[in-house]
Amino acid sequence: MDIQRFFDDQLNSWDEANDRFRALSEVLTKQMQVASETISVQYNPARAISSLAKLDTKTLSQRPCFLCHDNRPRQQLKMPVLSRYHLLVNPFPIFSPHFTIASTTHQPQSLSLATVLDMLSLACQFPHHVVFFNGAKAGASAPDHLHLQMISASSLSTPVGIHSPLRKNTTLQSSDAERLANDILAAIGSSHLNAGLFNLLVLNDGSRWTADIYRRKTHRPTQYFDQTFMISPGAIDMAGTVIASRLEDYEKASPALLSDVFAQVADD
Repeated sequence: MDIQRFFDDQLNSWDEANDRFRALSEVLTKQMQVASETISVQYNPARAISSLAKLDTKTLSQRPCFLCHDNRPRQQLKMPVLSRYHLLVNPFPIFSPHFTIASTTHQPQSLSLATVLDMLSLACQFPHHVVFFNGAKAGASAPDHLHLQMISASSLSTPVGIHSPLRKNTTLQSSDAERLANDILAAIGSSHLNAGLFNLLVLNDGSRWTADIYRRKTHRPTQYFDQTFMISPGAIDMAGTVIASRLEDYEKASPALLSDVFAQVADD
């Protein structure tokens, strides 16, 4: 099935998801210069379910896994991809379209060589889309279930492959999937891989792949925990679009505050 047709069929058959995607046209957005970069800030209250989620072991063990097939909403359609995943429309979108690509088996959110190769394959299968991975301790709202996400490349305020001294990404490019996959894992490093402290975005332009790697010091800044600025950066935030699920955080966002957040969470 064509991915656009799948997306349209899902919205036509799931009113709740359709309402959230329609609401994206009315979300508040602003841009500001932070250091030498333009950062976008989006006020998206529907993302509170992800950005404000409790991710401790006890909480995870007590809630049903919402990515497992038997626990998904009955209205949620699935498209099998690569025989190991179900492509799903994300019912809490940041952009339109926004997909989650969930493993058909319940397993931890851990990045392996096979998973990186799957990401590269999906980037080829769905041109003009960015496939991304949030580490278990760097923005994954389901760290107990392996999953990827995918958005249109045009949705990002900063294209994949642009180096950012502020957000400290490493960019790799290659037309050799096996070589690039190994280089990605090496660039993330074993300590960050094991800790789940990284974000990865990949894109294929028809001739080669581009990958942006964000190594992380931590998931959330200190302001999150004292509730003065509850920004919870994942791959999209690190790529230059900061998501605020509370209006007060959207209004409070400033160049100085965002610079401090990235200094806390981005690793060299």
